[in-house]
Amino acid sequence: MKGQLLESTARPYYVAVEGLLDHLGYEGAPVYLPPKQLKALKGGTIFIAAEKDEGIDYNRLSDEIQIGQLFTPNPSGIFLAAPGVGLANLLEEEMGKDFTKESLEDLQRDLPPAIIEGFELAEGVEMEVEREVVVVKVTNSLYVAFNEEADERLKRIGCPLVSAIALALTRATGQPIFVEDVRSEPGGNTMTVRYQILKGAE
Repeated sequence: MKGQLLESTARPYYVAVEGLLDHLGYEGAPVYLPPKQLKALKGGTIFIAAEKDEGIDYNRLSDEIQIGQLFTPNPSGIFLAAPGVGLANLLEEEMGKDFTKESLEDLQRDLPPAIIEGFELAEGVEMEVEREVVVVKVTNSLYVAFNEEADERLKRIGCPLVSAIALALTRATGQPIFVEDVRSEPGGNTMTVRYQILKGAE
């Protein structure tokens, strides 16, 4: 019941984003941008390019984005609020931490207990860092229904939990984060998410 409630309250955001992207015809992959301004530290921004987005300097976008800005002409694309921003901020409060001052090793240690014990959003969370890739395995997530039903574009944004982890990573590393893959085992008990840290990406 708790999972159904969380999923149903989050669903309108994804329906709206799906309709907007269909209307605009945008084809870029969603990328989480790191906060570069003081006012943005508790926010969360996703950039989706109009075209396939090879060669985009996401760090420059992070430097130049203005609070409240929706579209950018160069490169052509749209900025969206991340669906997990509220949860990411609650996780910081639960942990008593500021993600911008955490290392990846700190997140590996501190984030899973906050998700499992603090908010009971999943029964298990494991994080592995492999250079510029972070693999997160989540067991029995309350958002399992979303991840089974979402299309590929929305999976790359991720359910609120996937999104909140992406925000934790981009705040901690100061680098753009791309959700490379979200895969659920048959039956949906375990979800594996691959996050790519776009260091020096252009």
